[in-house]
Amino acid sequence: MKKAFSVTMIAALAVLTMACTPKKTKMELLTAHEWQLDEIVFKDSDFTETPPASVTMTFNAETNQVSGSSGCNRYFGPFELKEPHGINFGMMAGTMMMCLDHIMEFEHKYLRLLEDVDEVEVHEDKLHLKIKSDHTVLKFRPVLQAVQ
Repeated sequence: MKKAFSVTMIAALAVLTMACTPKKTKMELLTAHEWQLDEIVFKDSDFTETPPASVTMTFNAETNQVSGSSGCNRYFGPFELKEPHGINFGMMAGTMMMCLDHIMEFEHKYLRLLEDVDEVEVHEDKLHLKIKSDHTVLKFRPVLQAVQ
């Protein structure tokens, strides 16, 4: 009887703790990490592409700017969140170093795709940027804690 009571109390405390923990906002989740692109899934063509080099993204809540590595060069530009799941990226600017052709091609494709992103899904362990018109998804994972 005591064991059943103890188990019930522990379960109740766990539920209360989770209920009392404030849920992070979309902006808090976006800015909690530097994100690394794992793959781009092109739904209309059932094609998945993996970056040939490290592609990252970091969100800054104070300036509403995003920045990162596009594989070879650094990029930066504005973003805007829209409720409930919307996101828009403005025109990206960046450095202009020359790299291997296949990395440059991917970099250009990635930056063009960002212009069309219109939906965001973010959790502690994943970031999906979606293009609703053709069902393309850019899938990211957290890399490390972002410095604010």
